Amino acid sequence: STVTVFNYIKDGKLTAEKKVYRGRELYFIKQTELERFQKNYKNVRSRNNKEFYSKPNKQGWFQLFIHERSEEHGRLMVGEDEDYFLL
Repeated sequence: STVTVFNYIKDGKLTAEKKVYRGRELYFIKQTELERFQKNYKNVRSRNNKEFYSKPNKQGWFQLFIHERSEEHGRLMVGEDEDYFLL
């Protein structure tokens, strides 16, 4: 995605030149730089989807919430019917 490419540029993993094109500042990546990047960096996903979805329960879990006073934990979940709820 464009966000991922931008993050690679920001992190210095991918070299790009910023130029004005049709009134907008855009990043341009040379073909040789793209080939170098493809050789050196493998497609690594930052998270494993298995950690966020339970097939047996047919539920996905997302944001963790902690109550300020009682310190009870809750989690935003999505169920089989794509209904969101707090657990």
